[in-house]
Amino acid sequence: DPCGEPSQFIHFGVREFAMFAIANGLATCCGLRPFVSTFLVFSDYGINAVRMAALMNLPVIFIFSHDSVFVGEDGPTHQPIEHLAHLRSIPQLEVWRPADAQETAVAWKSVLERTDGPSCMVLTRQKLMPIDRGELIWQCYHGASRLDAYGSECHGLLIATGSEVNVAVQVQQRLAQEGLLLGVISMLCLERFLGASDAFKKSILTASGFRMIIEAGSSSCWYQLLQGVDGCVCGIDHFGTSGNGEAVYHLHGFSVDELCEKARQLHKQVALI
Repeated sequence: DPCGEPSQFIHFGVREFAMFAIANGLATCCGLRPFVSTFLVFSDYGINAVRMAALMNLPVIFIFSHDSVFVGEDGPTHQPIEHLAHLRSIPQLEVWRPADAQETAVAWKSVLERTDGPSCMVLTRQKLMPIDRGELIWQCYHGASRLDAYGSECHGLLIATGSEVNVAVQVQQRLAQEGLLLGVISMLCLERFLGASDAFKKSILTASGFRMIIEAGSSSCWYQLLQGVDGCVCGIDHFGTSGNGEAVYHLHGFSVDELCEKARQLHKQVALI
């Protein structure tokens, strides 16, 4: 640091590629465990180094903040759309997008314990309500957690990540008052979930009804969870816009009212089959 004292932090400024590449180098020697941090939208500047970390099985931790269009006021240049899908498409890279502080702690423990490849922590800027999951927190270590007690008795599933899990819980609570029972799944690490045992995956994806996947980003990586079932992906496949977070929620169809209506329509479609 400026005083000449040893420090564990290196300030790179707006040099994401250099930061990521140097972290890769540090991970190859000296027993160091490097972690780096920037906005999610700026992962593009260093994506080649992320890919190299995965190719070389380096346990680098990439921490990305401001993870969706709901950062709002900075406009489309700072609003990630395709970035989560891009990161998830890189082999041997795990992408964690936790929904609250408890899931963030689980994700952090999981990435620290993983030593055979890199991991991403994708975090929101918004304030989020903590979620009561009781003793089921252990499920998060396998990449997904059920946030309801309906089991196979529900009419469908709401699958969400990050800040959208809070919205999914609100949708579930409102529709339960109408007699439409929906399970809620926090899919905090798709790669970890897909690599889990068949028994665990079946215990999470229990409902025989529809599946509605909610994530404020590109929808492309989610259709694999809709194979053989009725459902839809509520994503964003176009650039964002400037505005406060609440206004952007409504503009892109992520308000509780709009998502409730989509769930009602899906339930009607399934009932007619």
